[in-house]
Amino acid sequence: MGKKYLINGLALTASVVAIVWSRVFTGNTLAWVAFGIAAAIAAASVVGIRLANERFELAGFTALGLVAAWSAVAALVFTGATLGWLTFADAIATAVLAAGALVRHELTTERVVHTLEVREPVNEGAEYRSVA
Repeated sequence: MGKKYLINGLALTASVVAIVWSRVFTGNTLAWVAFGIAAAIAAASVVGIRLANERFELAGFTALGLVAAWSAVAALVFTGATLGWLTFADAIATAVLAAGALVRHELTTERVVHTLEVREPVNEGAEYRSVA
């Protein structure tokens, strides 16, 4: 599994957790949970930016990092219902970006397709010929 794929998968998972927790927790608990998740996603997106080979990947990881950085700041600045709804919206935005990157990865030729090739022995020796 590629590192960029893993980063997006973890970002998507963390975003789904943040979506649920934004509706469950309130106050300081929500602020610190949202800050921790956003900081982790922002740090992972920096690694993704360093690994990016294409312009689309670079743009995706940059957008993911900016949304996560904003979410981390918002978690420390806002309180109450505003914090809950901002955390919810930021987590949805992060999840959409990460899911979009995963879908793009699956639709591109970058994905490696494994095939099985059956070969029959020509002779009793070590040589083989392809059946297909």
